[in-house]
Amino acid sequence: MAKVADNIIVKGIRGMLGDMLVFRQLNGQTIVSAKPKKPATRTAKQQEGQERFRLAVAYAKASMGNPQLKELYASRISARCTSAHQVAIADYLNAPRIDAIDASLYKGLAGGTITVSASDNFMVASVQVAIHTADGEVIESGSAAKGTDDRWIYATIQQHHGYASCQITATASDLPGNTAEKTIHLQTVD
Repeated sequence: MAKVADNIIVKGIRGMLGDMLVFRQLNGQTIVSAKPKKPATRTAKQQEGQERFRLAVAYAKASMGNPQLKELYASRISARCTSAHQVAIADYLNAPRIDAIDASLYKGLAGGTITVSASDNFMVASVQVAIHTADGEVIESGSAAKGTDDRWIYATIQQHHGYASCQITATASDLPGNTAEKTIHLQTVD
């Protein structure tokens, strides 16, 4: 790969020359490289990655057709992602992450709070919280409200006498619909 600077002959050129050289523009510079060689066959993992990237590009194209989403993605343009389209692709390819579930203020009473710390490379769109028995029976579930920083707050609406043996599952979603889930087991005494 070669970088061309201040050459009036190739400045701004892009595309293929013959069947050997490829010219492209990156951050205002002209890059010259040999024509890439495509492998004869792809592994299953390569095909899976290619399909995932194809879906990411399709999501980004659809997002650019929505003025509100396009503006939202454009607000996060950086040196790494230089267009709203690239930001949308990166968002699709990176699922959110649940860092912690804090149930220290939940004592089985209505109005108790459960705090979920969730993050994403772009933004977490929603967090759902479910309280269920050790057998998996859902006792209550609902949406958490966005708090400060990466925290989401869920206020319980029912009283649960057997809360000490409950499990709490949080599910975070981002704009493309990627999800992350984390479950904690309460180990307290009534």
